[in-house]
Amino acid sequence: MIEQFNEMPKSNDLNLNISAFQSHRMHLGTFTENFLNVLKNQSSENFDSIINVCRHCAQTYSNIVQENELNLLLQRLFNKLDDKQSGYLLRQNLMKILQAFYNALNDNDKQYVNQPNQWPVVKQTILNNENKLNETSSESETVQQEKRSGSPVTNEQQIASSISTDVTEKINDGQEQINDEQNKFNIELKHPSVYEAEFRFTNEQKPIYNLEHFDTIDHEKSIRFDEQLIDKIQFSALLMSFFGLKKNEMVISALIDYFRSNYKETNEEKNAKTILVQQRLIDTEQRAQSDLLFEKMNTTCTEAIKLEPLANILKQYKDGTVIEQIEQVLQTYQDQTQLSSTQFYELVVNIYQTLNETMGGGENFDELLKYIDAQQPQLNTSDRTRIHTRHEWLKRIRNIPFRTLGYLYKEVMDIIQKDSETFSNQPTKHLSIYIALVENDRNQLRYVATTNDQTDLLLGKTLQRGTGISFQILDGGKWTYINQTKNHSRIKFFNPDAKNQSGSFVLIPLKRFQRTYSNGLLGIDTIRDKKEKAFVQHEAQFYEGIASALSDTFTFVDFDKNMMKILHRFTYWIKQRCSNISIVDYYTYEPTSMNTPTERLLKHVFTYSNGNLTTFSTPKLVNSREQVFIYNLEHAAVTCQSIITSFLGQTHMIQAMRGRDNYCFALIDANIGEQEDLPNEQKQDLVSMYRCIYMAVDELEQELIDDTTKRFLTYEKQSDEMRLNYLFDRIWYMDTCNKIKQLSSEKIQEFINNKSKWNDQIKQILSLISRLVKQKELNPTDYANVLFPTMIEFDPTTKEQGQNDFWNRAEQLIKTIDQSIWQQPSSDVIKIFYDWLNLAYELEKFSKTQ
Repeated sequence: MIEQFNEMPKSNDLNLNISAFQSHRMHLGTFTENFLNVLKNQSSENFDSIINVCRHCAQTYSNIVQENELNLLLQRLFNKLDDKQSGYLLRQNLMKILQAFYNALNDNDKQYVNQPNQWPVVKQTILNNENKLNETSSESETVQQEKRSGSPVTNEQQIASSISTDVTEKINDGQEQINDEQNKFNIELKHPSVYEAEFRFTNEQKPIYNLEHFDTIDHEKSIRFDEQLIDKIQFSALLMSFFGLKKNEMVISALIDYFRSNYKETNEEKNAKTILVQQRLIDTEQRAQSDLLFEKMNTTCTEAIKLEPLANILKQYKDGTVIEQIEQVLQTYQDQTQLSSTQFYELVVNIYQTLNETMGGGENFDELLKYIDAQQPQLNTSDRTRIHTRHEWLKRIRNIPFRTLGYLYKEVMDIIQKDSETFSNQPTKHLSIYIALVENDRNQLRYVATTNDQTDLLLGKTLQRGTGISFQILDGGKWTYINQTKNHSRIKFFNPDAKNQSGSFVLIPLKRFQRTYSNGLLGIDTIRDKKEKAFVQHEAQFYEGIASALSDTFTFVDFDKNMMKILHRFTYWIKQRCSNISIVDYYTYEPTSMNTPTERLLKHVFTYSNGNLTTFSTPKLVNSREQVFIYNLEHAAVTCQSIITSFLGQTHMIQAMRGRDNYCFALIDANIGEQEDLPNEQKQDLVSMYRCIYMAVDELEQELIDDTTKRFLTYEKQSDEMRLNYLFDRIWYMDTCNKIKQLSSEKIQEFINNKSKWNDQIKQILSLISRLVKQKELNPTDYANVLFPTMIEFDPTTKEQGQNDFWNRAEQLIKTIDQSIWQQPSSDVIKIFYDWLNLAYELEKFSKTQ
């Protein structure tokens, strides 16, 4: 634990030699001797600081021991509740029990736990944001989408939805309806000694002398979050989050007893749960079989197969007796000419399910795949070898983590060279290879990697739009092959002498299969070869596959880059709204290779402190064996569970972020110092910001994966760069508009009835909003029918004449706002209007910078 000394914030510089403490275990005599050596020649001020550090270390060690004991207890409870040993409990039933228990606690005892329907126990609900935003800004939305509709619902999803949809909605809304008997019931806390020894929690701890002997989880295996099921590790993490910082032994013992008495699964639920678990295994196996068949069919190694030949094969399935049903499925793919591996899987699942439904069951998925496989043309030995080798090379490219682009570029060029040496039908060609990425303004291409023969000529150079053929390929999204470069007038030659040389030239956009957007270009030519050597078709197709693999990696690069933009704005608002947060740290939880999402490493990307943001150019790999606190971080990441925890006297509010694959991909750690919690208004802001980050992540994934771009406000239509820079602000603004829309008529009337109690600042807020959105002062009686609907539709980035004075007054009001307004009647409504004005002002300010 002494190893954590340097993690403590210290007002004095303590130059201590603590090398003697670099041991995980020591006897009391050794500890005392080494400790006294540390204290030699220290001033009294330093002595007090050292003792304070050691006190915090001792308390932290005690907390870790306590949490370890509690974790083991909760796992025993899980085993007791999981009477069929399925490995899972129903998450919905669990949340119902937690809510009932919380409701039955008296107000004083509720201080020892977190609300089960609030952060950090559950991820804050994201409303059907797309529908709400469409309703909010239907006239100012532009959606660009190239995505096939009608994706099949998997067997797993069908079974899961049958378990309970009603309960899920109630839990997500945080409004579970507890029956009358439970509402009347009150939890009477008792001393832990009254409960069975195996199922009670006490602060009396067994001594543990070595933290490495703890029963810890496998931190290299990330667990996917599941809406229906919860496993043992996630169950323990969820309840730890519910118990919060204080870990009251009577509350914990009472909850464990309450679970043992009240957690029930009906026979129907148990059967559905068993079927769901089994179906997941089947779906996983079916996906693996589908991917193997797709790889076999993908003889061009382009990472896509043509739909038409596959459709012709499918129409002959069962001797053509099911052609009507198959054509019905194929109709939803009429705009497609090619399929990715995921789309191929969706297609065969869709056909399998359709046939199962129309034929009354009995359809065999394996039989369908075997039929497709049997129709594939036979390949000779050399073709099979070439295709297999290229697939393995593509897997190597996809396996390289996105942060090691330099290594990725080198591997791509080495593989292209090896492919030419191994499979070319001509003597070895002299290949010049280069990768160029488009700049933010999309008017320049920058060459980021080249073979050695092109380094001096191209590396670091830029190509301007309008020069050469590159931007035509970039914008069109289709690769080109030019077999006689000296006869092509559109090629830009950086070396003027090359104009008189003849060679072949392949230029391929770095574009994901479903996207219209290209990240850049992969170029390969033979201009420096002394003999004119052309590329054959299978070579160019393999290069297309390499470009596709590169593009998938750049999707991660783009996501990471845009997440940093979101978090930059998040830290800006932390400074404005959450002054009690002293430090914010951002950690990514990245796969060790792109093909194994469960094996991940924690990396420290940036730290924000005292208004200063420090971003590490190479994120620091975090090792939990070297830093005990990181165990808390990794546990949150592995289980995808947000938590409030304490370390060395500092309270950390850790947000676990997950994407559409339901794996945790990052952690945001907000350090609030020695406080146990944030003031209520600051906590509300922090949780709102966490929710908005989730919404931003969802939009990013839609844009980068589904090729769906949303533009709601005027400034977003003018610049993609500006749109992404302030995506967080726009989402928070529109989320606030949604809150206004959801205000009940009773709430609004109560707010207006309190107008005699409004202070000057509240009146100024409402006056400014009226003048901004309606260009005049409105009477409070007009707020519900006139002001609030107009606020919801208002676009602060639309240039309006004569409003500068109002925006300037808004700026001054925001800077001088008195926190006492949050203690006024209807303060929750006032807070919404203040947020709206603040966010509208920020968005208006951004739009001026364009």
